[in-house]
Amino acid sequence: MLDWILIGAVVGLAWLGLDTLVARDRARAIGARICRQQNLQLLDQTVALHRMWPSRDGRGNLKIEREFRFEFSSDGTNRYGGQIQLLGKTFTRAILEREGEEGQLIIGPR
Repeated sequence: MLDWILIGAVVGLAWLGLDTLVARDRARAIGARICRQQNLQLLDQTVALHRMWPSRDGRGNLKIEREFRFEFSSDGTNRYGGQIQLLGKTFTRAILEREGEEGQLIIGPR
């Protein structure tokens, strides 16, 4: 019995790891698209998983919500932070720091 539990745990962790890699690739593509649309540079051409947690979608289905962080620049010398949130594989929002006292730019799905 313990063998089956251990096998299930290993398979579950492998699935979670692969699913997170797919979500990271999607978040990177979304970040690159948003940066192009806003005339910004996605620095390092990458995003990093910051946190993940269980959440429910609009239909009540249990999904994994992930927050990815990235850095971007408006002129190549300054660095600003941004984040992208995915619920499962669905883009929910992006938040970009703004220069100076302008606050944040929040971008939702289209």
